[in-house]
Amino acid sequence: MEEREKTEEEEEEEEEEYRGEIRSHR
Repeated sequence: MEEREKTEEEEEEEEEEYRGEIRSHR
């Protein structure tokens, strides 16, 4: 179960990085 939580957190971090990249691109 702990591994599942880490996966969700990692996904959120990836989304934040993706948003940051799009903002930097603009």
